[in-house]
Amino acid sequence: MRRRWCVCWLGRGNRAAVDLVAGSGLDVFAHNVETVPRLQSVVRDRRANWQQSIAVLRAAKEQGVRVTKTSIMLGCGEAREEVLEALALLREAGVDVVTLGQYMRPTKKHMAVSEFVTPAAFESYEQAAKEMGFLYVASGAMVRSSYRAGELYLKNMLGGGSSSSTSSSSSTSTSTSTSSSEAQQAATA
Repeated sequence: MRRRWCVCWLGRGNRAAVDLVAGSGLDVFAHNVETVPRLQSVVRDRRANWQQSIAVLRAAKEQGVRVTKTSIMLGCGEAREEVLEALALLREAGVDVVTLGQYMRPTKKHMAVSEFVTPAAFESYEQAAKEMGFLYVASGAMVRSSYRAGELYLKNMLGGGSSSSTSSSSSTSTSTSTSSSEAQQAATA
């Protein structure tokens, strides 16, 4: 059986575009909120915002997409309470899967990193997300938006697996415990 996965930008939350993509037979619909609500205008393109992204994710679910997924970058200036609130809002919108990773400044022209989130904080966010009912959580410094997407999809969602999570703190959160090939795979996933 062929599985279909789509990461969607869908400029300005165009509902017709969302309906077209979500109604195409996808199994997983991914649209990243990127950061907590307060930091949307600082972190994201000015044409995107929290409410628009939530509307896109909700619309995909309404179209019958089996799994919706989003990602949040940490280290942008958010407070712990804001991350927990964002996770709760995502669950209220029916989002099934969330990844949380460390924001890394791509160039000096981009926003600076506000803080490097500790492995303990990533583990805490993972636990909180699991308790909120997310089907799958990946949380760690080297986690990116498509982190272990194939594993998630095949083992947990479509293979009838149970609720799961992957904390990368034991394998990828610190450079001393990460092999270069693991780090390269996580960074390019």
